[in-house]
Amino acid sequence: MKRDLLNLLLCPLCRGRFHLTPGEEHEGDVIEGTLSCACPQPYPIHYGIPRVLPGDLGNEPERMYVRTAKSFGWEWRRYEVQDVKTDQAVFHAKTGFALAGLEGRLILDAGCGGGRYSYVAGIHGAEVVAVDLSLAVEKARELNAQLGNVQVLQANLMSLPFQEESFDLIYSIGVLHHTPDTRAAFNALIPLLKKGDRIAIWVYPRWTPYRERMNRFWRNITTRLPYPLLHYLCLLAAPLGWLTLKAGKTPLIRNVMWAIEKTIPFSTHPDWRIRVCDTFDWYSPQFQWHHTEEEVEGWFKEKGMKEIINLGRLQDAYSPLRGGGVNFVGTKA
Repeated sequence: MKRDLLNLLLCPLCRGRFHLTPGEEHEGDVIEGTLSCACPQPYPIHYGIPRVLPGDLGNEPERMYVRTAKSFGWEWRRYEVQDVKTDQAVFHAKTGFALAGLEGRLILDAGCGGGRYSYVAGIHGAEVVAVDLSLAVEKARELNAQLGNVQVLQANLMSLPFQEESFDLIYSIGVLHHTPDTRAAFNALIPLLKKGDRIAIWVYPRWTPYRERMNRFWRNITTRLPYPLLHYLCLLAAPLGWLTLKAGKTPLIRNVMWAIEKTIPFSTHPDWRIRVCDTFDWYSPQFQWHHTEEEVEGWFKEKGMKEIINLGRLQDAYSPLRGGGVNFVGTKA
């Protein structure tokens, strides 16, 4: 953690400023230390990452986040899925932010996971604050270790420890639907954005009633499985994605695979590693909400956002890089 991060931070409980007690430092980074305020609980800085999580994740009100934190911590420390060229294409498509316009902008990556999109913003000159609830923050810090303009923080998106109107740009790609309340998580981000600046979110779409029922059925089982077992089941599912891709224009095989995927969702990404990771990502997290375009656009309008753009309409219905979700960007009035 760099000391200048203190200029953005407030305690998520008392909203007071933090006092930094450094321990180990290295070349201007605080590697170990403590953040304290008027609250009785101090927040540790460990491995260069402030851990601003009120309470114990085993107790109320944080108990509900336990599976989410553990799932994504296990996932992003297990899977290696970074592909800078692909990640740049995904970042641009799902945020609408021009890579050439990121330099010098202060950006919040709301739900950074392993940090691959923070890396994209960082290599294009943005000042990035990457936040995640899980221990994936440690993977994100490792991935961005050579970028002095990317700082990583462990915190809850529902109660982020930042001052209002701190950020020039905010994005959240595939994360808000894994919180207890997607809309509430989105609403919590808006005060952190400066007036006249933009926020982009990408969330899961709502499916047909049959697919929704089947998805709930399977996830009622898979969210209870040990992570290693679920990982091996996802490995077994990877050939289904490959077969779907190879089916191409063969009507019989394509229709059979479509029927299977409608009943048992699986990833069809061309890269088998990402197929496994995506399938695990689908079945493991505690929360998974699906939304319509009208619903998400309504959230932007209710917050008085302007210049609202449906990015999903600008993308292919499906491609290896983008599409397939509900994806909006808007400007804070």
